[in-house]
Amino acid sequence: MKRRSRTSKPPEPTFFVDRDLAGKQFLAILRDASIRVEDHNEHFGPTTPDEEWLAFAGERGWVALSRDKRIRRRSAQTRALMEARVRAFMLVGNATHPELARNIVRTIHRIKRFLRRHREPFIAKISRPNDRDRQLGRPGNVKMWLSYEDWLGR
Repeated sequence: MKRRSRTSKPPEPTFFVDRDLAGKQFLAILRDASIRVEDHNEHFGPTTPDEEWLAFAGERGWVALSRDKRIRRRSAQTRALMEARVRAFMLVGNATHPELARNIVRTIHRIKRFLRRHREPFIAKISRPNDRDRQLGRPGNVKMWLSYEDWLGR
């Protein structure tokens, strides 16, 4: 197996977009920014249980994007996410799908840095900047919501 040198770039992440975000406009904004995305609807039907797509994404090392922040509190989904070793980001805040997608584009460097610094599995949140910072094109924030260690300690 080849080793990566310390100076080589890590591979670009692939983001799996959950059905609650999987719309043409959301996906198009991310793809136009050269962010690799997989659409839930290309792999699953609309009633597929979260546990199934979480296992699928985890097997492939994909990073999950969702608005379903309740997944952090529902034991079956949280267990599936942790057992599948999924890195998940929940998009928080009251915004349209295009606004959320544009925030991901503005925040992608922080998201990638978070991915490099934190081992899977985890649930993190991506929030939008305040109105003033958003008008200035500033990125949102990325924060840990639930690490594997914290989940084990529950």
